[in-house]
Amino acid sequence: MNLIFLLIAAAVVAWVFRFAGQKITGNKPFFRDMPFAVAFGYVAGLLVLIGAVSYYFRPVEVNGVPAAGVIFFRWAVQGFIGFAIAAYLFRLFGRTVGTLGTRKLFRAMPLTAAFGVLVILIYALVSIFAGSIAPYGQEEIFANANIVPGGNPMMGGDPNFPLGTDQIGRDIYSRLIYGAQNTVGIAFATTCLAFFVGGSLGFLAAIVGGWLDQILSRAVDVLMAIPALIFALLLMTIASVWSNQLGIDRTIFMILIIAMIDSTRVYRLARAVGQNIVVMDYI
Repeated sequence: MNLIFLLIAAAVVAWVFRFAGQKITGNKPFFRDMPFAVAFGYVAGLLVLIGAVSYYFRPVEVNGVPAAGVIFFRWAVQGFIGFAIAAYLFRLFGRTVGTLGTRKLFRAMPLTAAFGVLVILIYALVSIFAGSIAPYGQEEIFANANIVPGGNPMMGGDPNFPLGTDQIGRDIYSRLIYGAQNTVGIAFATTCLAFFVGGSLGFLAAIVGGWLDQILSRAVDVLMAIPALIFALLLMTIASVWSNQLGIDRTIFMILIIAMIDSTRVYRLARAVGQNIVVMDYI
């Protein structure tokens, strides 16, 4: 019920906001052409911002009990602001240091793109040097379990485990670092393999055509008709048996399976591009 009243109040404020803007600015195009949905979006965004600010300044401890939600929300906000500042400095650094081409690229780069590139670089560095960055091994078990994140002993934390430990005593911070290594490594390998297989077969089908194009295209249609997640789980079930018999790590099978499923979309795109190029006169 409170949510309904809040939505009605936001709608009324949005109408008043648009009407007042039209009157104050002399019916200028910005307010004159503004749809009601846009005005409502402005008001809703303002309400969300006010709620986020009020939640950020809530006490982190209520009756001696740590408010985990407030703590993690503060970490998230501070991390986002810190990354935004780092992205701005990263873009500024790229505009002044490097070759002419890289400086030109950074000058045309939006701040959001710099943010994304910086995050990717940090992921790559963390995944490459995970063994040197992580304070503990990813499967190292300690005597104390379920340590509260934050490192404050008064709240049940431990400075040695800034993100706490899980239910069996493994350091969450170390496992996150090694998780980046596994995730980035597997994603990079599967992407490269999928583009190599799909792109090669797509261009081959476009160039040769005929029966080879028909066989490859119909095989891709069959693979794309099967739900990807169910198909991948089925193949992983079969591969788990083969991995024990052949002595091959299951991760290798997982990379091959994901790459094979993802290569179907790459094949479609490469074949379409190849067919447009192969009919040109210079070919």
